[in-house]
Amino acid sequence: AIRMHENLLEREGLAADQRLRAMSELGQDYLKAGLLDRAEAVFSKLLETPQHGQARTCLLEIYVQEKDWQKAIDAARLLEKDTSKPLNADIAHFYCELALLESARGNPDVAASHLQQALSTNRLSVRANLMAGDLDAAAGRHEAAIADWRLLETQSAVHMALVVDRVLGSYRQLGRLDEGVRWLRALYARQPSHDVFGALYLAVSESEGVAAARQLAREELRRNPSLRTLDRLLEAELVNAEPDARELLQVEKSLVASHSQRMMRYQCGSCGFKAKQFFWRCPACGRWDSFDPERREGEG
Repeated sequence: AIRMHENLLEREGLAADQRLRAMSELGQDYLKAGLLDRAEAVFSKLLETPQHGQARTCLLEIYVQEKDWQKAIDAARLLEKDTSKPLNADIAHFYCELALLESARGNPDVAASHLQQALSTNRLSVRANLMAGDLDAAAGRHEAAIADWRLLETQSAVHMALVVDRVLGSYRQLGRLDEGVRWLRALYARQPSHDVFGALYLAVSESEGVAAARQLAREELRRNPSLRTLDRLLEAELVNAEPDARELLQVEKSLVASHSQRMMRYQCGSCGFKAKQFFWRCPACGRWDSFDPERREGEG
């Protein structure tokens, strides 16, 4: 396809509109082949032509693939003007990516500035508040970190599954784990999920003891049967098991845990791609915010 379009463009007397279409298709050929520099050169030439909308869309994809986030921001803002299609959610992610880079370079203040820009662009940016909490916790500002993370519930309650362990960690650092457990119990009543329950089980076991955790797991197993909850119950039963029963319980727990871990996956709601870790952008289809923030039990 590349050679065909290159040959087409070398023809004399090719009509202007046909030349522009051939250039656009050649740029897409380069993009599909991973020849990003060539694709960028072609689409840049098309910006002042009737093909400018397609050109800006492809340039944005190129900058995202190259992880050139400032160029991606600029391209997305121009594309918004061209198409009237809101891209604020994507732009907020680009600012979050810049914040990640600055944080890795040891520039937390610059990173925080990028996160503020993300929230100014998209006030519902869950990722920006999650990362702001991480910055505050790393600096020892645990009260502020808890406030940042708890804001996620007002933006997207299902994303709380991503931060419950972080919130409890900061409560623990403040010496207020009991308060954290009370908050988590209330959250679970509002937003039940496997991941929130897992955090609650461990926190109850730590603060209230194994007996309380065992009772919690039994009640949960009756309400919402799952392999993960059964695994937690077997874990609690093992603590005070008689020696002659311990070996069998351990085998049962190992089997249940192994199967549960194989089955638990995050999944892209756009293309169905499954992964052990959570992604803000699907590695398979490239969509932002397409991953369910809660792991599900499914086929292994």
